Amino acid sequence: AQNAPNGAITNRDPNDTPESRTAQIFAVMDEDNNG
Repeated sequence: AQNAPNGAITNRDPNDTPESRTAQIFAVMDEDNNG
């Protein structure tokens, strides 16, 4: 995911929560399914 927040890499971002990460994963899957 090119648009992934830095927290996904550093694992230090306080906003990088399981909820937000899950939302991002579903958003990417949604993009893939919808072309």
